[in-house]
Amino acid sequence: MSRETITHSCGHDEVHNLTGKYSDREHRAEWLADSLCSECYQAKIDAERSAAAETARKQANESGLPELTGSEKQITWAEQIRSEILAGVDDVKAKIETAPDDTQRKMATDALAQVLAQSESSYWIDNRDLVLINMLKEFAKSRKQ
Repeated sequence: MSRETITHSCGHDEVHNLTGKYSDREHRAEWLADSLCSECYQAKIDAERSAAAETARKQANESGLPELTGSEKQITWAEQIRSEILAGVDDVKAKIETAPDDTQRKMATDALAQVLAQSESSYWIDNRDLVLINMLKEFAKSRKQ
């Protein structure tokens, strides 16, 4: 193992433990030199997350969605999840409109309205892996039981 001070592309120096064969350590050192130091990288990620959260918050306000409840971290995360899930809302509405009977359309429309009205951050976080159409199906199942 070799401890080397690497000057990153951002101009900051950082000590890294480089292991393995000499050629592997050289390649790793070159790669590290072309990347940001850990502090600048984290600042970049934080800025991207803040921008995404602000965009999600604006979209929610413009769409008339309710404000989310929970801790600050939960709300920030849930807003982004909700924004990503709701990106497909127009497609879901189109599918609802093509449902074969009025009862199915009414049920799906009601389920969509109730999903959109969810204001708990935990709801969006717990369902983050579902696409909107599956959320509606799950929501409808839970209401039937």
